[in-house]
Amino acid sequence: MGMTILPENILKRMSPRDRSPLGKAGRTRAEANAACDRLRERELQDQIAQFLNLRDVHFSRSRMDRKTTVAKGYYDFSIVLPGGRHLAVEVKVPGGVISEDQKRLFDRYWDQTHHVVHIVFSLEQFVRLLDEQLAHAS
Repeated sequence: MGMTILPENILKRMSPRDRSPLGKAGRTRAEANAACDRLRERELQDQIAQFLNLRDVHFSRSRMDRKTTVAKGYYDFSIVLPGGRHLAVEVKVPGGVISEDQKRLFDRYWDQTHHVVHIVFSLEQFVRLLDEQLAHAS
């Protein structure tokens, strides 16, 4: 018995529960794109974590593969800079946008600390940001 691919217009009309047994074939285009973006974002986070480890920079990071224990919308990386300074970084893939929960949390972070949560879309952008921050810390 071969697998049947259902058209997008049919998938959209089905409940997620009814589509679930179909596995990946039961995803709408938007759901498949979102899953791909999550994977790309996790890969970018892994690259950033490896870079920080190579530079011996202390950081903490929220896991993407488990239910979070931090506030909903919390940024991805909390990085400690020389002199006790802190760098908050949110990682997004190109075209990614922050959620309403993130907007609220980032605004509250600004109100309490007068520091921004930096949003980066590539490893290269993160490296430039870190180098700038480290230069100011010296």
